[in-house]
Amino acid sequence: MKKPIVFLIAIVIAVMLVWIVAMPKVIYYGSDEVSTSSIYYTGLDGKGHLMGANESFARIDETTNRLHLCLEAGLKENCQVYSISRQEGLIGVIKKMVTG
Repeated sequence: MKKPIVFLIAIVIAVMLVWIVAMPKVIYYGSDEVSTSSIYYTGLDGKGHLMGANESFARIDETTNRLHLCLEAGLKENCQVYSISRQEGLIGVIKKMVTG
């Protein structure tokens, strides 16, 4: 009876560690009059990703406060650039996941 509980606790701890390492945050971004929000996280591959986006690579430029969404990492001509209006941390991520 104790083995399933220990296994479940180990799985929960592993998921929490991966979650914390990924450092997810809610990004509010847009261009001109169109804006949206999405959850940004760094994957285990070291690349940035937006949850639900079709792009294979996302990068935040903290110096210019811009979000680069790219089809392929390293190819600037395949990127769309958006300005970031606001960022929220882990609490914002939890709120967004609960409310949709």
